[in-house]
Amino acid sequence: MHRVRVSTAAILAIVSIGLLLACILLFPKWLYPLPSSSDLNRAKLTGKERLDVVTERLQVQNSARATLLQGLGGAVVLLGAYFTFGQLTVSRKQLQRTAEEHQEQFNLAERGQITERFTRAVDQLGGDSEDVRLGGVYALQQISRDASPESSAIHEILAAYIRIHSPWHRKHDRGAVHVEAIPRLRDSAPAVQAAMLVLGRRKREEPNLPLGLMGTDLRRLRLSDIDIPEGANLAHVLLWRSSLINASLKRANFCEAKLGWTDLRHAGLKEADLRRTEIGRA
Repeated sequence: MHRVRVSTAAILAIVSIGLLLACILLFPKWLYPLPSSSDLNRAKLTGKERLDVVTERLQVQNSARATLLQGLGGAVVLLGAYFTFGQLTVSRKQLQRTAEEHQEQFNLAERGQITERFTRAVDQLGGDSEDVRLGGVYALQQISRDASPESSAIHEILAAYIRIHSPWHRKHDRGAVHVEAIPRLRDSAPAVQAAMLVLGRRKREEPNLPLGLMGTDLRRLRLSDIDIPEGANLAHVLLWRSSLINASLKRANFCEAKLGWTDLRHAGLKEADLRRTEIGRA
């Protein structure tokens, strides 16, 4: 046998019709029944008096019927309002769930786009063309601004790029006699210069994680008015003829670094480690 499922609305409709019929046909007669012939005989009422009594009782029944119908109408209105409120609550929850699902799908799609952009930018860093590498650096900068959770990883990647592509080979260092002939970093390694600028232009709300830039060749670096992440490791770094005017270098480790001829005017070197640092003519 197949079970017949009756909706709540159908049940309410049946109950309402039953109550309506009861208010019209049953309840008035039950509350105010017509006097029987024996009651009228015991009251010794004449024909006109009998008619008046019956008429009066019928009017009372009609009044009761009208009152019951008004009460039933009010109950129906209240019941309808209750179910309407319930339906609105259900609809609101459904809309909220739908919005949450759409937001989750949007977040997944956005994460997918960011991952794709991130992968493409990292691939560009390894490109053969300097223009392609520059594009990769600035693409990572834009991703860092669009997706704050990725900023720490991006800064680590850029620091690693600088260490790999601009190492200081001290065994080939011939000393300060060639300072005047040193090309600007933006000419000799533009992507490295750009990566240093990106590292210094991070947003204030991004994590201030120390950067590992030790053992790098950053001669004639231009990094004025830039905030290097606090506690950056710049040990054994070659910074001849660099410009660090107004740069924030708080707690930076310059141990055994070479800062000859470097412009450090108004640079913030609070708590910086300058042990065995060469600062001749800085």
